[in-house]
Amino acid sequence: MPVEWHFDRLDVAPDEVERLATLLDPGEQARAQRFRQALHRRRFVVRRARLRQWLAGKLNLHPAAVPIATDSMGKPFVPGWDRHFNASHSAETLLLACAGVPVGCDVERIDPDFAWRPVAERLFAAEEREALAAMPDAAGRTAFFHCWARKEAFVKALGLGLGYPLDAFAVTCTAPAALLRGGDGWTLRAIDVPGHGAAIVVQTPGPGLQRDAHPGPDRARCADVDRAARIARDHRGIAKVFTAQHQSERPRQRHRCISAKRGGSG
Repeated sequence: MPVEWHFDRLDVAPDEVERLATLLDPGEQARAQRFRQALHRRRFVVRRARLRQWLAGKLNLHPAAVPIATDSMGKPFVPGWDRHFNASHSAETLLLACAGVPVGCDVERIDPDFAWRPVAERLFAAEEREALAAMPDAAGRTAFFHCWARKEAFVKALGLGLGYPLDAFAVTCTAPAALLRGGDGWTLRAIDVPGHGAAIVVQTPGPGLQRDAHPGPDRARCADVDRAARIARDHRGIAKVFTAQHQSERPRQRHRCISAKRGGSG
């Protein structure tokens, strides 16, 4: 059974947002109402509904009937289903992945304003830091976001949450995408999305990756989506970069932010 992946857009018309909101379960609808900004409410509604629609096609269910649960580490799953799935979004771009083995995915917009070098120096593995340090700023910035997407996809595939140290494994920062160290039993693939870093990681041995036949956006439209730079980390320096969007889209929750000078990211 192949590893399927699908891109979609979150910037849809208001009437479509209203229609999609009817597909959410009561908990999701209540969560949507807690978002204080209409932008983040709309993105949440669309990404949850699109996930439900995508899974519904595989489960032969109505989207509203798809039973999405989360495990103790926050990784989503469908109870009783023998497949794994994962989702990631960056502003208006959504990435979904599904496989018969544990899978993680991540998409990251290449932010022209983000101070990436201090973050890489603080959080990345030695092999990655060395590779990035040798690059000029423009090439290094692109490589940083590709590296970050690959690392986050791997951590999400493991399903261990934010406590997994980012320097415990290493990935390539440029083509070809590969796990260099600490990734035995896993396969990494970069996904081509203009203006973004994107990656999928699956447990090995596994089937090949294929684009889902479900209609998606023109890839050229995936460029130029908004996202602000962000930085956060825990007390041990084991961290995950969160977008400012991710922080604000978690309703009524506060997140610690540590400046790039201190070396955290988010």
